[in-house]
Amino acid sequence: RKTRVLFYAHYDIISAPLDRWHSDPFTVSGLNGYLYGRGVTDNKGPIMAVACAAADLLSRRALEIDLVLLIEGEEECGSSGFGETVQKHKIMLQNLFGDIDAILVSNSTWIAEDQPCITYGLRGVMHCALEITSNLLDLHSSIEGGAVAEPMIDMVKLLATLTDNHRQVQIPGFYDPVQPETEEEKQLYKLLSDVTQKQASSFVARWREPSLTVHTIEISGPKNATVIPGTVKSQVSLRIVPDQDLDTIVKSLCDYLSASFNELHSTNALQVCIAECSFQFFKVNVEHTADWWLGRLDDPWFNALESAVQEEWGSEPLHIREGGSIPSVPYLEKEFGCHALHLPMGQSLDQAHLPDERISLANLQKGKAVIGRFILKVH
Repeated sequence: RKTRVLFYAHYDIISAPLDRWHSDPFTVSGLNGYLYGRGVTDNKGPIMAVACAAADLLSRRALEIDLVLLIEGEEECGSSGFGETVQKHKIMLQNLFGDIDAILVSNSTWIAEDQPCITYGLRGVMHCALEITSNLLDLHSSIEGGAVAEPMIDMVKLLATLTDNHRQVQIPGFYDPVQPETEEEKQLYKLLSDVTQKQASSFVARWREPSLTVHTIEISGPKNATVIPGTVKSQVSLRIVPDQDLDTIVKSLCDYLSASFNELHSTNALQVCIAECSFQFFKVNVEHTADWWLGRLDDPWFNALESAVQEEWGSEPLHIREGGSIPSVPYLEKEFGCHALHLPMGQSLDQAHLPDERISLANLQKGKAVIGRFILKVH
């Protein structure tokens, strides 16, 4: 039977405030060898490169594999319903094409401007929303200050328990499953440090170590300096790495928040829930999760992709990981029981999600050629 490769990508984009762009973000424009517009590097440009590579091979009767394109439109907002849709059509897909042999993704950028890369790892993520309420209306601090347990003070104290002065997450056992850094990784980070002129420790911190971030704190009421808000909300995320278990981390976080809140001896009550439930006094809603992903550098598929990049660009690609998450990558690996490959096409200054997003025409052309070479190698 033919080799079957599934290419996953997304065509949706995030917003683009017009006042911060030098051109219309929703009309592609060209300047000095670059295309500018929202989504050109994340992720429409790579989609076109893959589609054109397949079309070129097909026109020469050289497309000797089954290439399945799975392109979604809700990646930027959490891929709602993605898993259910894949499962719904998986049997039909297998009946038409058979088993999937490998998954190909191109949804990120290089670590620098002039040296091609292959991404072999992504951190996972868990986003959660916290809410503390006094079950009272907003109050005036000159009247009730000191007489009530203030949700803002409880929230600040609670958030402060999550990390220490060295940015270490304080959830018990949080770091225990983390894979130790190998000598091979140390040499890789040294090489990347020489290429980028950045400290090797920065790659360790951003790629292979877990982290916790407090994103927002919001209050009810008019936000006046004399008001005691009755409700305070905060958004927190945890980035996880191999071999941390996502479900274990979610439960550990909820248990830790519960224990830490109890130590405050607040008159408010505390309840912790993993699902999206409402509580009378305190809420922890885990809104979005994505598992980590770690590719295999000794895999024949990886070797084929690496060889294709080297032949097209004339240099060995750098092996990089990323601190971000692509939920669909580990999900599709597990669902189809095969390995995923991640080929970034953009450069480090492409401004994905930022004003003046761009992608190099040369990168797109060579990206198309790399995909063509890869397909010919694995057929």
